Amino acid sequence: MYKISEEQVQELSRLLEEVRDFSNFRRLQAVWFRAAKNMTAPEIEELIGLTVQSIRQIQAEYFREGISTFRKSIRGGRHHQNLALREEEELLKPFFEKAQVSGIVAVSRIKNAYEKKVGRRVHKTTIYRMLKRHGWRKLVPRPSHPKSDINAQEAFKKTSR
Repeated sequence: MYKISEEQVQELSRLLEEVRDFSNFRRLQAVWFRAAKNMTAPEIEELIGLTVQSIRQIQAEYFREGISTFRKSIRGGRHHQNLALREEEELLKPFFEKAQVSGIVAVSRIKNAYEKKVGRRVHKTTIYRMLKRHGWRKLVPRPSHPKSDINAQEAFKKTSR
């Protein structure tokens, strides 16, 4: 269990008075109650309304990064990204060039390249979301039955009312 020094408690107390947005205030309280009042995560949960898991996550982030945890904005952004947007563009570039020539790109090949780049397996929806993010879309011709007879269809159009 990590110990919080008296100087850190004083710094957290000062920051509690300075912080202006509610979400950062509650995040700061999650650490301050542990430091100043020696409270457990379930006790803090009842006071500030965050889940025990969130409280522990905030506290762990504080022990990793220090007071800078509360100085950054927590809203928006891709917090769980595997690759930056620029890296995704670089990964898709050869596939885009191939699509310009042949018109078809297999998503399975993009998925394999992506998994090789990040070093682990990912779900196929990760790839489809990435393609959507970069403006790609799936264009498929309208399906037709393999046993359809075009002549019979034309004859039907001429004789039916």
